[in-house]
Amino acid sequence: MVSVIINNPEWFLRIDIIFAAISILVSLIISLVSLRTWFVVKSLRYLGFAIAFAGLGFSFLTRMIANLIPGPETLFIGYGLHIGCTILALLTLFIVANKIENARVVLLLYLITLPLIFFSDSYFMSFYITTTLITALLALTYLQNALRVKGFNAICVFLAFLLLFLAHLQFLLSGFRGLNMFFISASIIQLLAFLVFLFAIIKVLRS
Repeated sequence: MVSVIINNPEWFLRIDIIFAAISILVSLIISLVSLRTWFVVKSLRYLGFAIAFAGLGFSFLTRMIANLIPGPETLFIGYGLHIGCTILALLTLFIVANKIENARVVLLLYLITLPLIFFSDSYFMSFYITTTLITALLALTYLQNALRVKGFNAICVFLAFLLLFLAHLQFLLSGFRGLNMFFISASIIQLLAFLVFLFAIIKVLRS
């Protein structure tokens, strides 16, 4: 079973809680806007976005609670839910972005990925290697979309996923000995990614 090792500097904990709260709010806004759009256009793409960002918001919530109420049980449950919800959310975004409609392929992606995470003995190595790979592919997908569409919102979405990839790459690096300060820069970059997502949503609402 995955072991939870927290590599962020202790003094950064309260700041990280604030960052998580902002990310929860942004994720909730994006999820609600996507859900409202789905009710109008009935496209599974927007339903996927709504579910994915709701999952990301819940993942930040469970991690924030674990950090607010430290203890072996809360850390294990909170970070366990954070891992599971983040992986499911990012996989959902990948499936939506690449328009994968075959139900068996979708099920296979979920069934292969989650056991690899939860039956690994390294929280950082298994979780962040997986999220780094998924966010890299998401950034590549939305780069291709931005080059094809050539719209401002498309560029913003690509930039957000690029920042998310860079954040998870640095989260991965922070797991190595002597590199835990990468956790701080990764948290800042991840927050910027969610703020860019929010900016893109605001632009859509105003248009």
